[in-house]
Amino acid sequence: MDTDYLIIGGGIVGTSIAYMLSVFSPSKKTILVDKNTVGSATTGMSAGTLYCLGQRKSNTLKKRYSRFSLEDKAALVMETRSMIKTMEAKGYDCGYHETGALTLALNEEEKKYLESSYKLLQQNKYEVEWLPNIEAVVQCDPGMAGSKIAAAIHTPLSGFVDPMLLCHAFANAAQKKGVVLLENHDAQRIEKLRDFSKRRYGVSFNTGLTVCTDQVVLATGIFSWRNLFRPALVSKTYDRNEQDTFACKGQIWITQALEHPISKVLFFAGSALHWSTKPDGIPSQCTHTQY
Repeated sequence: MDTDYLIIGGGIVGTSIAYMLSVFSPSKKTILVDKNTVGSATTGMSAGTLYCLGQRKSNTLKKRYSRFSLEDKAALVMETRSMIKTMEAKGYDCGYHETGALTLALNEEEKKYLESSYKLLQQNKYEVEWLPNIEAVVQCDPGMAGSKIAAAIHTPLSGFVDPMLLCHAFANAAQKKGVVLLENHDAQRIEKLRDFSKRRYGVSFNTGLTVCTDQVVLATGIFSWRNLFRPALVSKTYDRNEQDTFACKGQIWITQALEHPISKVLFFAGSALHWSTKPDGIPSQCTHTQY
């Protein structure tokens, strides 16, 4: 089988890339493969939250915490929000709910940190609201009544999606535009082809299928076998079976029934505060760095 683009991994990253390629490169052939079914791995177990600060109106924020500045991250989430709304307008159910979110401080130390973060966000014209005490928090979300909250930042444009619905929406939209979807195909080997007059890479699968392509997109997340696939792109061959990768999951808490259900997405300031006290700051590996 021959294609211009081969996307390995049918999660939210792989399906969204497939969809965007179908929109912006309609003349190119794209194949999307997954070792199981679309959205069946990490995507299907994710929270699907969108921490949305709104569109910044000034250009004074300079500090960077990781690869992207706060301005970059905020703009990226706004683009994602816009794309999801566009998908729903086209009739695709993404399970999108713009509920707003609360970032909570549980003690005075966290409150002080959160307030300084709020002032920075407000100074740069983001859409945020400061809730200085539990009374203000409960007024914003009655479901927080009885909790021990010192303060919170409210981001009204935040919300969440159903990750499986969104993933399938991208996959279905991409297929309608000509993308080929192959499920239950587990990539085993990437080979750099000698004859570049045809295609650059050959990828073999457990089904016996081999796909020749010019571009390989690795959207396999925790199953990316970084030390296996990356060398394959510069050396002749590499086999993924030489080493295993193990996935680690987070925690799900089950609480007692609440008199007033919580309507907002909840984040906690403690994690960002913890990393802000480190000599080297927040490591680039952290993905949830809000401030």
